[in-house]
Amino acid sequence: MFYCDFDNDGLLDWILLRFNVPSVEIRFGDGLGNFHDNPVEVDDPVIVPPPQFVTISNYPNPFSSSTQFVLSSNSKRLSGDLLIFNIKGQQVRSLHISNQISDVVWDGTDGANRPVPSGIYLCKYIDETGLVSTRRILKVR
Repeated sequence: MFYCDFDNDGLLDWILLRFNVPSVEIRFGDGLGNFHDNPVEVDDPVIVPPPQFVTISNYPNPFSSSTQFVLSSNSKRLSGDLLIFNIKGQQVRSLHISNQISDVVWDGTDGANRPVPSGIYLCKYIDETGLVSTRRILKVR
């Protein structure tokens, strides 16, 4: 027999291991020297909805001329900006995501429609609530 606080209520409980008949018996203490087999009831926990999130994927990655971004969210609507940064942290392109559009194509050009050089780029989605998601992408020639 072992004594321990199994249910974290600050009261000693006990566990009995029987080796001749494989079984385990746990009794929960009430602080008055009584032990019972039902733990104190706990109200149902409040179910908290998961926080809003957005994931970004793109294909192909690496890409040579263009890549398609697909955004997934547990929100019913996506509305924000998809910002493309070079490895120096300079923004090279901004693509707007409007409501109900979950994918967008980047043609590998900057804001002036000039092709960007090969390298690593960071894609950052920001919505109107400030939710942010990032992805690393690779452009090759």
